Amino acid sequence: MFGVFASFFKFYYFSIWKKSKLPLFIIGLALFLINSFLFYYLDFSNIILSVFQFTIVAIGTSCMLPFLSEWKNSDSFLSKPIILVSLISYSMYLVNYSLVRETIIPNIPIIQNLNGIFSFIFFLFFVFIISILLYKYLEVPTTKLRDRFN
Repeated sequence: MFGVFASFFKFYYFSIWKKSKLPLFIIGLALFLINSFLFYYLDFSNIILSVFQFTIVAIGTSCMLPFLSEWKNSDSFLSKPIILVSLISYSMYLVNYSLVRETIIPNIPIIQNLNGIFSFIFFLFFVFIISILLYKYLEVPTTKLRDRFN
């Protein structure tokens, strides 16, 4: 529904949509970072926290749409990280919770002794490295194999 609201806003208030793209992008990025931090540190067995997490992601995505709807592929400093994350996003989805948060992080004592942002940085590091490897050595070869049979 947030996407429908964003589409409505773009259609009827395009001048505001265009003028506010950078501040909204920064807000959306901040919401993603806050959500990631909360996801890492909170116990989501509580249904309210689980639902709230999805709302933060939806609002963050909606805030980023004005900027991203006008973004073109270029050689800017932002294009390479955005393209990388878009390529490995499915792998990140697969490994972030079950593999990294629940299996790897608890079994490395040094990371367990770290507090706050440092353990979160290790979490992100492992998610990115494993996702890149999964993408490069499983997803790309599988996609090439699929394309050969079409």
